[in-house]
Amino acid sequence: MTVRWKPLIVLSGLFLVVAVLGLLAFVLVPPYGSDDVLPMARAEWKAKKYDRALIQFQRALQKDPKNAEIHEQVAAMYADWAEAVPAKRGDLRARRLRSLADAAKYGRQRAEPRRLLLADALRHDEWAESLHWARELVPLDAEAADAHYVLALDAIDAQPPRLAEARTHLEPLQKREPNRPRTVWVQAQVAEQTNDEAALTDLLQISRSLPAADDADPVDRMALLRLRVLDARQPTEANTLAERIDAVRVEAERLAGDPEPVPGRVAGIGRLLDSLQDHLTKTAKTVPDDTNKATSDALETIIGTVYGKATDPAASPDPSTYQAYAEHLLTRQKREPCLDAIAKGLALPAAKRPAWTGAAMGLRELGVKAALLDT
Repeated sequence: MTVRWKPLIVLSGLFLVVAVLGLLAFVLVPPYGSDDVLPMARAEWKAKKYDRALIQFQRALQKDPKNAEIHEQVAAMYADWAEAVPAKRGDLRARRLRSLADAAKYGRQRAEPRRLLLADALRHDEWAESLHWARELVPLDAEAADAHYVLALDAIDAQPPRLAEARTHLEPLQKREPNRPRTVWVQAQVAEQTNDEAALTDLLQISRSLPAADDADPVDRMALLRLRVLDARQPTEANTLAERIDAVRVEAERLAGDPEPVPGRVAGIGRLLDSLQDHLTKTAKTVPDDTNKATSDALETIIGTVYGKATDPAASPDPSTYQAYAEHLLTRQKREPCLDAIAKGLALPAAKRPAWTGAAMGLRELGVKAALLDT
């Protein structure tokens, strides 16, 4: 067989030329990086084409996965997306928090992602998360008011209370926002712990004139409710007690009427009102019987209104909301309403998910206790 060398030599030369050109392309043409993709991502985001913007951000993160600034931008896009599409708010919040957590993880000295994570945790009454991010934020921003508020309450709630530490965190709050309800609440807690009755009386007097706007920060509104409850617990005349209970009602109904109720906050409101009712029952001898009954009935109505709004299907309640309501009904020995609340809580699709196993088990335990009220 005759071998034709000429075509082979030509083909070999052609392959060599292609290889050289490919090598030159790699050397002379730089590969694209995250900076090349980010302008496209921002343009899609500005045009509210969020799905396409997300793809471009993901391309940028493939090139630079530890870039904290990109993770922050993605989180900001998710926040904007949630405002534009409220139906997806829950899922987008989870994605936003994940992006902010990555920004904090890769940006060890970046205060902003920690500030945003703390603000979100406070808004959703997630205390453990609030405490975690407050502790991370203070070393990076010594004036962060949210962080000092959380750390002050944590010091007060400790056993025994760390009052010197609480005062340290209270100072920047008094300096920056002296008339804010949450600042007054921390001051009142310190005064109560130190048995400073004069200071507590003055602070409660101040609290009565604090504004109570519907659009106020929910943390402030909850602090204002706590101040109203603390005020109602103080020794007073019968007619003044009725006024203070009415002030409690106004704040509780305002908080419970939030268009996006937070389950943890609803449960907190209910337990706070329960504690006030128990306190007034124990001190009933200091108040005329008719006034005591009227006060008790008024509080029971307020509590029923709060839980009624929180368990309304339109409010998208979760098992923990029904658990708090069932606990309230059980303490009042209202067997049938308690069992009804438990049944509704267990019927929720969320009650079958692993994340809600604890709440579902709590509901079943309450169901057993309620059933045994009638042997």
